[in-house]
Parts: sequence; structure tokens; C-alpha cells
Amino acid sequence: MLQGAASDTAAVNRNHLFLSNFNCTCVKCPQFKNISNIQQTILLTEYRFPENASFQCKTGYTIKGYRQLFCLENGTWNKEQPTCAALQCRPPRLPTHASKTVKGSPMYYYGDSVHFGCEHGYNLKGTGNLKCIVNGSLQEAVWSYESQTCEVNCTKRDLKLLYKWLVGKGELRSIENIPHNELDPFLSEFYITLKKENGQEYEPGTFDGIRASIERHLKDKEYSHSLRDKEFNLSTRALSAKKVQLKKLGKGHKPNASKAVSKDEEDLLLEQGQLGDGTPRILIFSLWYYFTKCFRLRGRNEHRQIQLGDILMKKDPVDNRQYLELSERRTKTRDGTKGKENRKVKPRMYENKSDRCPIQLFKAYLLRLPENAMEPESPFYLTCIPMERVESMIWFYTRPMGENTLANLMPMAAKEAGLDRKTNHSVRKTTIKTLRKAGIPRDKIKHISGHKSTSSIEAYDDDLSDDEQREYSDVLTGVKSSLGPSVTANESDNTYNKVALQKIDRPTVSHQISPSMATSSQSVCSYTAAPNNIHEQSSKGASEALSNMFSKGTVLNNCTFNINFNMEQSNGESQRHSRPNYCYEPPRKTFKRILPLESSDESQEL
Repeated sequence: MLQGAASDTAAVNRNHLFLSNFNCTCVKCPQFKNISNIQQTILLTEYRFPENASFQCKTGYTIKGYRQLFCLENGTWNKEQPTCAALQCRPPRLPTHASKTVKGSPMYYYGDSVHFGCEHGYNLKGTGNLKCIVNGSLQEAVWSYESQTCEVNCTKRDLKLLYKWLVGKGELRSIENIPHNELDPFLSEFYITLKKENGQEYEPGTFDGIRASIERHLKDKEYSHSLRDKEFNLSTRALSAKKVQLKKLGKGHKPNASKAVSKDEEDLLLEQGQLGDGTPRILIFSLWYYFTKCFRLRGRNEHRQIQLGDILMKKDPVDNRQYLELSERRTKTRDGTKGKENRKVKPRMYENKSDRCPIQLFKAYLLRLPENAMEPESPFYLTCIPMERVESMIWFYTRPMGENTLANLMPMAAKEAGLDRKTNHSVRKTTIKTLRKAGIPRDKIKHISGHKSTSSIEAYDDDLSDDEQREYSDVLTGVKSSLGPSVTANESDNTYNKVALQKIDRPTVSHQISPSMATSSQSVCSYTAAPNNIHEQSSKGASEALSNMFSKGTVLNNCTFNINFNMEQSNGESQRHSRPNYCYEPPRKTFKRILPLESSDESQEL
């Protein structure tokens, strides 16, 4: 900038310009105001023309205005200095049966907290505190999404039933203050007469829960006796009689229990378009379904905490197939309180050449995600954009899917396909039943399912599927003579109830069709056991080899067995019988028979 008075002159001498009272200085722009929660990316002591200044907000705040300003030649900035505003959270979705929040304002900003409790009769599972936070690098304000639920307090609910009944009898004392000789008749009549408000009977298992709730309360109050003591014999017998009565009425069959998804039902889901990538809801349900089935995740909480970086896509060097591998986080059975308790094997899910390949669904899902939701710490399950609002390739918002929506994915899909009694838990049952039916041992299943103990698997495989019911009925009514097809000599599949055995020299097992079962198309059973070097083993080793042949539940149909053991005596002695030398019969033992007395008089002489 040229500075000087308007009357100042310049003189010219031999091509040189002489200036008097003139000087040039750099143009400077004014300093910025000190505004909270905003910071400059490059901090300078002064800004000159044509330099620029860049701004950014702290975590939890968004910029209002332009991020970059330029210093003009007249010493001013091209735009106003920006400011930062706190990110705003939507009103929180509290768990069912939660009490009112402490803060009643409809506006929630970054850093705000909401405290809540549960209604009477419900217990809070969680901290009871939600905080407005920033979701990773997405710069979007969301509520902290750790599990927060209000679960039924069975003890309070059951005690409420008992006290209501006692008041009707004119008894106002607390049960811990009632002597056992008075409480026992009360409980006996309570069990016999208790019904629902609509007059219907409870299930038998409900009475066991009610008795357990009363027992817990009395134990907490240090009552002198247990309900299982002989002092409560009358109420115990009344409870048993009540359960027998309910059984006669047809109760106790768990009418609301969820059922596993059969192969035919899964095919129906595919035919009805509920498995695939047709819409945002169908795509995310399909991923949830296969993640639950193959990774054995629980239907809501464990899915909710998965982040995109927990799912890795790799390639198997043996068969060059791609697969997904899960890095498990905290689960119900592995909550991190007992040291190192992660799964020994990371679950995998391989691609397949079918119309239900989970790898292809995963790739389709990635293509539909917004760009700022592709970070490793981004939540995996995102809220679906309604199909009528979809205007591009992006099908999902950046905010995580709610727990209630995750909890209803399977029921919604089942309803659309016309299936009954299907919940999120149905898919967990499907995993165990499918693996058990395939003949996979329980100690292997627990690595896939994530169970700590094989005994826990029994709860998922304690009933019969519809297919099994039909097949067993056909056997019992004579439609079928056996389960499954017969095993022939040409079969080589090592499937459930079919075990391929390798050939050895001894013992040999030959199989022939019995004449009564022969047909025009005869089949010959041919099995040989795994090599066991029987030549060098004793009769005990041969016996073990024979037992190993049938150790996997083999089903053999229409076969006659001729089993020959060819064993030599180790001492070289000759056989003591005239039977063929491949059978050895040990020497017969003689026994003395004791005749019973004809009289019960022990003094009688023989």
C-alpha cells in the first residue's frame, strides 16, 4: 500500500524516480474475536493480504459460517468470522416401562445427560443414564447406546398378588411376620385359588416362579423357615396338586415358546422376498439373519454393539473363497469380568454359489452406506431410509438402528412371510438344531455357538421339528420301515447317520440281504472298519475295533451280519473243542446249585 499526502510530488532525474514523503506497507486484516469452542487450524500473530485463515470446531460442535476466510487488499475479511454451535440430539427413546426423565426440555445438546428409572414392579438393567455424545468420526450427535432396559421384577409382582389375596382374607400383616403354622395354610389356599384377572388359569411353571419369589423375600427378611421345610408340607402338597390339575386341563405345553426356523421356512422367506437386497429393511434383516445364524449373536444387544471394523473380509488360501470373520465384543456369557474369556475360535461365514450368499449381501450393504459411516468405529446396523424417500444409492442414515427395531426384525419378516411363533431367539435355536442334525459333536458346536459348556446346548435342542414329527409318525404308522434312505455300497458321503468305514483284514464284516427282505433291486451293505492293525492285537483290541465301527450312530437297514474273528492262541495250545478254529470258546465252568428250603423254619434240620 502506498502511503503519503496528496500534495506530495515526485522528481525525475535521468531516468530515476525520486519520491518524497512516500512509503509502502503491507495491508493487514484485523484480529479475530476470541470465541469459545472454535479454533484456527493455523494460528498467526497477524494476517496480511492475501493470506487466509481456516477454522474448525471442537468435538461436539458444528461450524456456523465459512471455514476459510481471505484477507482482502482493503484490509478486511471477505466474510464474517464463523461461530460454533453444539450438536443437537433427538429426544431419547427410553426403554419400555421407564419412568419420566429428570430433564423436561425437548432440546438436548452435546454433553447433556438424561437420567431415568423404571416403573414400579420393574428393575433397571443398566446405568439409568443416557448422554448426548458424538458418534465416532461421523460428527453426529447421538445418545450413548449401551444396553438400558427395564425388566419385570418378578418378586415384587408375585408378592403383590399374594398381598392382594391376603387383604381379601382380612390378613394385613407382612408375610415375614406371620408364623409358619399360619402362613402354611394361607399359602396352600393361595396356590389352589389363584387365577388371572380374566379368570383364566396360569401355566404350571408360573406357580414355581411365584413360590420362588416368596422364598426370596422371606430369605431376605431372615425368616425362620424355608418353604421347602417340613413345616410347609401342606402348601407343598397343595402346589403339586394344583400343577397336576393344570396338566389335566392341558396347561404346561409352552404355547408361546419360539420355534426354530426350518429349512422349508427359510426357503419360504427367500421366496417371499424377505431374504435378499430388495429394500433397506430386507437387506439389513438378511444380514442380521445370517449373522445370528452363523456368528450366533443374540438377537438385540450383541448386534447393537457391533461396529463396522468388527467384521473383516478375508480370503481362504486353500479354496480361495472369501469369508467374513467376527471379532466378538462383550456378550452375555463373556462380559469381561472374569479375565481372558474370549472365544477360542473367531467365527467365520464363507461365501457360497447360491442366491443366499452372505458375502454378496455384505458387499451390497457397503455400497448403500453413506460415506461418513464407513469408519471402523461406525455402528454396523444403521437406521433405514424409507424406500419412498430414497433418492440415491444411499439407503441408510448415519444414526444407529434402535434396539426395539433390532428386536423385531425376525417377527416382522415372519409376519410378511406368513410364519407363526418366530422371534429373534428362533434363529439361535436354528443354529443348534441344524448343527446337531448334521451330526456335529457338541464340543465342536460350542465353539461356533459361543457357549462355555456343552450342557447349555441342550436347551436349544430339547424338542422335535415338524419334519421329525412327520417322519417319526410315518415310521410308527407303518408308512415307512426306517428313518432315511438305506445305505448302499456305492455311497461315499460322510453324512449324518451314514459313516464310511475303511477296509481292514480282520475282523471282517460281511453284509447280505436277508431272503425275506430281498427285492428285484437288491442292495448290498458293505462296511469295513478303520485300520487298526488287528493282526498284532489281542481279542480285546479286536473287540474295541468292532465297537468303533458303530460308535457314530450308524443306521443299517436290510442287512445280515456275519462277524468272524480269526485269532491265534498266544501259548500255542490246541483248541479244546471241535468247532472251527476262528472261534475260541473258554472252558466251561461248573457251579453248585443251592436248593431252597421247603419250610421257613430255620431250625429245621437238613
